[in-house]
Amino acid sequence: MRVAPLTVLTLALAGVAQLGCGPCQQIAAHRDAFQQRTSPVGDQPHLAVAIPRKLVDDAIQKGLARIRPKELDIPGLGQIARYVDKLKLSPKRIGIERAQAEGQYRVALDLDVGFGNSSLFTMSLGTETAPVSDAKKGTVALSVRADMLESVTPSIPDSAVARLTNAMLSKLPAPVKLIVPRAEVDRLSRTAIGWLSQNAVRLLRDQVLTPMGELASFKFQMPDLPLAALELVSDDGAFQILARTTLPVQRGLPKAALSDSAKTARSTQSDDIQVRLATGAVVELANWAMSRGDLPNAFNMDGKPEQGGSFSAGLEWVGGERPLKINAWSAQGTCIRARIGANPLVALKEGKLDLGVAGVQLEELDGPPLFKQATQWATNLWDEAAGTSKTRISTAKFGLAGGKEGGMDVTRVNLEGDALVFSLGSAPKATTTRTKKRTSQRWAPVSTRGRCGD
Repeated sequence: MRVAPLTVLTLALAGVAQLGCGPCQQIAAHRDAFQQRTSPVGDQPHLAVAIPRKLVDDAIQKGLARIRPKELDIPGLGQIARYVDKLKLSPKRIGIERAQAEGQYRVALDLDVGFGNSSLFTMSLGTETAPVSDAKKGTVALSVRADMLESVTPSIPDSAVARLTNAMLSKLPAPVKLIVPRAEVDRLSRTAIGWLSQNAVRLLRDQVLTPMGELASFKFQMPDLPLAALELVSDDGAFQILARTTLPVQRGLPKAALSDSAKTARSTQSDDIQVRLATGAVVELANWAMSRGDLPNAFNMDGKPEQGGSFSAGLEWVGGERPLKINAWSAQGTCIRARIGANPLVALKEGKLDLGVAGVQLEELDGPPLFKQATQWATNLWDEAAGTSKTRISTAKFGLAGGKEGGMDVTRVNLEGDALVFSLGSAPKATTTRTKKRTSQRWAPVSTRGRCGD
């Protein structure tokens, strides 16, 4: 039986005869088929996390302050050694960039080579590394250690010898310059640069970098979701973590949504991390939570949670008009199946979710005309789905440059097409009250094998 769309459909409750076994079995079969769905084959991610490169780069630069300059005596100077300064190696920058090899990142450590108060040239050390992802633990980490620089040959410009020669000559007294020709100082400079090229990495590693452990790193702890796969990708403006869940998500994030995520991370001056969760994953997360008893999973006819209620529910996201679909089943006693469509609304006001639904319609009804509160059903289930997603997204943690992982707070929420977009900022150190306390009662999973005619 199909009924005309209504925002709230109120039908008579009296004089309805109990249905026979046939309809009950059909409704139970419909419910069981929904609950046994699997994800379609494809590579669309269910979740995308965009970490602004600015956030990573700024934190790495702060870590450079922990690396103290290293002074080195120039070897083989003989009689002029007393007049010249030591070479000083001062870290200038640690950068992480995408390498040509798939999945690899190039890490560069730039060192300023100084003589006295002058900067002579920059020496660059580099290596390649790959991030480590663990879907079971829900982590993606990229780490650069001092020992990774062991086999790297520094790149020293051709002008280095001439610049060092001029710098040393400027330190020599006039009488010394008369007996030490420029050609000799040039030879000493060339020898010093060669020695530096051969020994700088070892000296830095053994005496400066190794005691520090990690030179640069970041680690992102994914939200508390049932994850199946993780991947770290990068462009010029952001690191993106793409993830698939074990949930039967029918519509993942399209390429356009991933491009929007990276574009936003590049263009914003905010340090917020952006999380795009496919709305298909939002509703499936609620279904998963209901199956585990983490959310209410039994309802009365009005769509209100009720321990021992005869109705169970399942959510879908189909896109288009009224993309949110609420399925309600009662396959015992008076057997009913209903399907409700709605346009969900979401906003964040003063740290709290402001949720609602619009355009609610009862789109399908099998069984007697007992089902009356379509709006109540849509409102309750959307509230649980969006609230559960926010709570779990808030469990994400982010750590940089060897620091401890810090908690995240949701600073903004909005609905963009088929994605629920969260902005995450660093949580304050003081304990904060969560936006909305999820149900404190753990509901026992409801048996869906109802007896016909109960």
